[in-house]
Amino acid sequence: MKSTKRVEFNTGCAVFAESEAVSRIAEGVSKEDLLAGIHRALAAQLNALAVRLGVEKDYALVGGEPGMQGL
Repeated sequence: MKSTKRVEFNTGCAVFAESEAVSRIAEGVSKEDLLAGIHRALAAQLNALAVRLGVEKDYALVGGEPGMQGL
């Protein structure tokens, strides 16, 4: 919510996205802008999956990787 200029990611591949993120960090991009970009990229990937699966109504995603809290 503190982002002023969201970072755009050019890939849907997690490995390449990690490389992009590392490059952006080296460029001095703020943590807030980087995270805003990551959230946007993840939401886009999940939406594309929902469309491919034929989800037609509103949906919510919950959960996460055990032990990832606070990262």
